[in-house]
Amino acid sequence: MLWIESVDAIKPKQLLDFFDRPDQGFCYCQYWHVRCDQERWLAGDPAQNRDICARQLENRELHGMAAVESDRVIGWLRMAPTVKIPKLYDQQLAPLRPDGKEWSVLCLVVAEERRGQGLGRSLVGGAVNWLRFNKVPAVKAYPRVPVAALPPGPDGECPEGPGPRDAAGEWTGPLSLYVRMGFRLVRRGPQRWTVARNLQSLTTPPG
Repeated sequence: MLWIESVDAIKPKQLLDFFDRPDQGFCYCQYWHVRCDQERWLAGDPAQNRDICARQLENRELHGMAAVESDRVIGWLRMAPTVKIPKLYDQQLAPLRPDGKEWSVLCLVVAEERRGQGLGRSLVGGAVNWLRFNKVPAVKAYPRVPVAALPPGPDGECPEGPGPRDAAGEWTGPLSLYVRMGFRLVRRGPQRWTVARNLQSLTTPPG
């Protein structure tokens, strides 16, 4: 049986076991907290990242949704209040004048053997429901876009796809998924685009 749970409803070890998988790299959901250049980040210590993540989980400092099957986490979506992630401002992804209310999806990853089965959509849907329940008015996400991105439509609409799939850079979630889930383009950057969804509307995006 598969279900989507808030991270508060699972044991820290379940999520750490997921992060320990070889296909999840060395980040342990710390990238957005480390304000340094890419070279320094890539030279970081995975064990240190794991220890920090474990403390965050114990202290209920990580917010997110987990896809759980037979008590094993197979997918993860990290989210947080945008104003608490300074790196979003360093990279000019977030608004210059934040209102302190919106949240951001920071990470969206699925176990390698379960990709392409709709788990990403389920995680984003679970996050939207959680945020609405907690009266969050809007959410943003930051999909990476390849250089071969398609030009925007005449009305500024987010295109159906950004060009060739860039799987290595999609740990923030693919652009096409967010488009299907009702997010709209609000900013184009050289590496990532910012997409947003108003959560005060009751309109459900098409399936």
